[in-house]
Amino acid sequence: MSRTTTEPGIPVRRLLISIFLVMVSVLPAFLVGAAFLQLEKDIGLTPTGLGALTAVFFVAAAISSAPLGRVVQRIGWRRSMQINVVVSGVVLLLIATFGDRIWVMATLLVVGGSLYGLANPAANQSLAEKAATGRRGLVFGLKHAGIPASSRGGASADPHRRMETDLCSSCPAGTGYLAPHRC
Repeated sequence: MSRTTTEPGIPVRRLLISIFLVMVSVLPAFLVGAAFLQLEKDIGLTPTGLGALTAVFFVAAAISSAPLGRVVQRIGWRRSMQINVVVSGVVLLLIATFGDRIWVMATLLVVGGSLYGLANPAANQSLAEKAATGRRGLVFGLKHAGIPASSRGGASADPHRRMETDLCSSCPAGTGYLAPHRC
């Protein structure tokens, strides 16, 4: 018996997009951590400062998640994801270009944390629309696989700890496949 389009299951394409979205959204915090040794020398970042910057990122995400969840409901999960990916890329470029002072880094990590606060409601809404009720725990658990994938991407950015697979180079290939397809 073949599955019909009205029969819910595991929305694989949406799940992959959600994993990618979470991974991209949390990447600024992990890349700052991966670059700690360079930042320590360049801008005088201490271990305490690194902890504070990481905390700023996740506090911004926690504070912004509820209000941005209402934004996702208003503008839709697709537009929210598009905004998130573009602005996350801009934040990463700004960190690389202008992150030579700790206050600039903190400001950009507040923006990045807010984007992470936008990513989860958008991904959750996308998955909740299509996932079968009995599969939602599995689907939402798999969505959070984006966080370890992002930490691996951050680690592969450090030339002293090169991983076998450079996740940063594989992400654009996945984006190129997933972006043009409607979910």
